[in-house]
Amino acid sequence: MSLVGAHTRDTWEAGALGDTEVALGTIRDAAAWIKERLLAGSEKTRRIGTLCLDTDGAVCSWVKPEDADPDLLRASVEQAGEIDHDDFDAPEATGASERFPDLPLEVAYEPLRESPTSVGARTAVIATPDIPARLLIDQLDAIGIRIDSITTLWHAVALAWDPGARASGLKDSQRIVASSSPVTACVVADSDKGLLVWSWSQAGTLIACGSVRLAKIGGTDHQHAIVTEPGIARLGADWLGWSSQLGVAPSRIIFVAPGFAQSPPQEDSPALDGAGIGNALARAWPGASIDLVEHDDPIGETLAQLARREVGTSLTALGARPGRAHRSMYRWGAASLIAASVVVGIGAWHFFGRASESKNRIAAVAVEQRSLLDALDPTIALSPFPLSEVQTKIAELRGSADPLIPAEDRPIMTELDTISLVIGVPGISIQSIVVNSFGATVIVRSDEIQIAEQLGESLDQIGGSSLEWRTPNFVRKGDQYEATFKATWSGLGGTP
Repeated sequence: MSLVGAHTRDTWEAGALGDTEVALGTIRDAAAWIKERLLAGSEKTRRIGTLCLDTDGAVCSWVKPEDADPDLLRASVEQAGEIDHDDFDAPEATGASERFPDLPLEVAYEPLRESPTSVGARTAVIATPDIPARLLIDQLDAIGIRIDSITTLWHAVALAWDPGARASGLKDSQRIVASSSPVTACVVADSDKGLLVWSWSQAGTLIACGSVRLAKIGGTDHQHAIVTEPGIARLGADWLGWSSQLGVAPSRIIFVAPGFAQSPPQEDSPALDGAGIGNALARAWPGASIDLVEHDDPIGETLAQLARREVGTSLTALGARPGRAHRSMYRWGAASLIAASVVVGIGAWHFFGRASESKNRIAAVAVEQRSLLDALDPTIALSPFPLSEVQTKIAELRGSADPLIPAEDRPIMTELDTISLVIGVPGISIQSIVVNSFGATVIVRSDEIQIAEQLGESLDQIGGSSLEWRTPNFVRKGDQYEATFKATWSGLGGTP
């Protein structure tokens, strides 16, 4: 495992793996080492920009565009693993399932391109064993280390060495010399593992990828990988197959490897120098422009360039793996649901309480209604429609009742004129005169009580009056006496 920064690279190597507990302990040790290195530098951080998986055990193959769904591929591989090849009547496995590893629970499938590169062309799919990555991600998450994006070495090679990827990331549009990028083949020599790791990309977007094993020379104790003519030929044959399946071909080749500045190899050595590699690539893939890049550590430089730029997640299955933030979200979501259920329960309890109270009140109203209907007519209380029965009864009573005799009009104006003439005498101060259908009320004030008494006698002696005056009421108000005279109608029929 390598922890690569823009200008640094630290390496950690696991010991021999045994049983499951030893493997899990190794993962814990690796995560602890990463945390220690991240917190040991001058810029302490708990974040890893990109987790890049190598190509060990990974496979890139082509499938039909309609078969590029990861779930379909996983089901196809699982079905192929259940076939008994000794049974002649057993169905034959599909070609796609034979090209992918038979590890259905340990492999993540990732289609590289959603749209086909040409009419009827195939789609490339990467199958990556991701159990070590899953365990490492979970362990880093447990100790508080966050990973921004997850990708593979094939994606890293395309992003690091494809000129179109660098041009698409430039903010200065004046430095972009073309609006479209050609399909570029980037080849990086991995001397440690003896592989040529290659990728086809367009503007940094991966189209196809693969690996070719290099030849090795030296003794049994010390061997190193070399680039040979047969290795370049195998690379060209592999590309020819991909080109026929995808319908595209790279027009530019970028080859990154160490040791181009060495002297030409001896006659008995199969190793190729820079010129030999260029000639071999020109013969294996005619018509393409070839760029040779020399670097002592091609893989390290690829990862360093990856560390210097922003990279998006290429493996969606690993990128969507739940971590501490997801679990916290789930916990808060569960707490919110519990709180909401408590609120709903309290509301339901109040609702049922109100419902019980309403039932009791309805029952009381029904009892009161029955008692009233029994008092009116016991037969109505037994009717299913008592309201209509009561309305019918009211109509019958209205039809049988005698007509009301309207009351005679009261001579209010006549009496008002008469009262005004009687009380309009010297020594009397009129406070109010009220004459209505119920009677009359006169309030006056006088300095002497005798004048007020004489006024009462005058009101009783009015001839032809329909008012009957009662005994007046006298009250002392300062220096005066206030007299109140009240009368009621008499001598007329009807109800006032």
